[in-house]
Amino acid sequence: MKIRFMQSILKNNIVGQESSYVISFMGSSVTAGHDSKPQLDAYPVLVGEYLSEPFKAAGVELITRNHALGNNPCNPYDVCVSAIVGDDADMVHWEQSYNCFDQPMYEQFARQASFLPKKPLVVYSDSSTPNW
Repeated sequence: MKIRFMQSILKNNIVGQESSYVISFMGSSVTAGHDSKPQLDAYPVLVGEYLSEPFKAAGVELITRNHALGNNPCNPYDVCVSAIVGDDADMVHWEQSYNCFDQPMYEQFARQASFLPKKPLVVYSDSSTPNW
């Protein structure tokens, strides 16, 4: 992932091509931002706000996309990664354990993400564990 990020920086600063880094978020109502102000307080929005300046300083546009849905079924949602996040994701963030606690689903998600053209980094968040 470090190499891919360095390539994004070099593309923009040396080669002169505009470079972007896309983080796509999938998940349940937790990531969608239900019970908060989704356009202001949802996790993907905050990640974009906090990281956009450091990315910009490196010459890379950060794009964060919130593809999370409330009350969504695990299948087909978690195995249709390409249809949901598109083909340009550099990182795919998965938070769905609140609804999907089926271990084979984790593997299916990773396998489907690995078929994306950019071979994105897959990040898992556990939403079924209390954090208090």
